[in-house]
Amino acid sequence: MAYKVLKKFRDRETGDILFPGSQYDHADGKRISHLQDLGFIDGKEDKKSSTVNYPKHTGGGYYELSNGEKVQGKDSALKEENKLNKGGD
Repeated sequence: MAYKVLKKFRDRETGDILFPGSQYDHADGKRISHLQDLGFIDGKEDKKSSTVNYPKHTGGGYYELSNGEKVQGKDSALKEENKLNKGGD
């Protein structure tokens, strides 16, 4: 279940910083309810996007590719992800 982030917050379990407009996914209904009550995430599940877009920014200028590899720099990450999607070397 993915929910739209309304206010910037740091997830206490993962340490990830989530920004407005991004997606928050968690299996624990109590955690979801708590964040909704505090106004950090939307009250309804975001059905249009429960998939992760790659490359995914992991902080410090690093990006995670769809194959799990980490790359430094957005341009490099986009280039490498395009290669993965095209099946190139």
